[in-house]
Amino acid sequence: MKTTIKLFLSILLLGGIGCSKDTTTEKQSFDLDMVIIVDRTDSLRVHPTAGSVMRLTGLKENRWTGVRIYVSYISNVDMTVDREICLPRENPVLGNPQKRDAQAQHMLIDLALAMKLGDTITDHSIVYRTMARGLNRLSKSTSPKKLMLVYSDLMKHSSLNFYDTATRNLLDTHPAQVATIFEQSLPLEKLNDIEIRFIYSPASYKANASYMQVAKFFEYLFESKGAHVELQAPFGFN
Repeated sequence: MKTTIKLFLSILLLGGIGCSKDTTTEKQSFDLDMVIIVDRTDSLRVHPTAGSVMRLTGLKENRWTGVRIYVSYISNVDMTVDREICLPRENPVLGNPQKRDAQAQHMLIDLALAMKLGDTITDHSIVYRTMARGLNRLSKSTSPKKLMLVYSDLMKHSSLNFYDTATRNLLDTHPAQVATIFEQSLPLEKLNDIEIRFIYSPASYKANASYMQVAKFFEYLFESKGAHVELQAPFGFN
């Protein structure tokens, strides 16, 4: 019981470490803006963890680093609820190291809760527009580092069905035309200085071939807007 009370009091004392309603994040300073997108329409073999994400923030190397993270989900609807978690940059001369470390630990807990998956949705996947919204958000960021992690098989199944081989082959033969169709649904801003990492573990040779075909198309689309795209193996992200 005493432990529970101490934990509750600690959380109260740390109130305001996240993106509070009283302080707009636009007035706060961040060194890293990150968007994490997790696909709820597919049974993924690899999921992000709070620990793996925190290792990318730089907080271990510099506790005063400012970090803002948005967690989004690919589902069968556009109007999904994004979770915003942030720890603004702090002046090391004025800051308290012990309090700062406790705030980083609280951020770890918030991340774990935000990335807790619900039931898998199997009917449709709104992949492109979910990624486009995240990228357009990053395009407005003034942070020196902007990163998007995408945990998905990328197999869009809404206006275009990538499970259809003929449709998927259009990605190789007419990528510009397919890109135009996507941008008509949601235009992309300039994506300069944004890094995108696609993280996925195919279950078979056939699944790998389909994934690479789609991933290469999105690499083409996003890099045409100025982003840097990596197709990343999941090792080190579990």
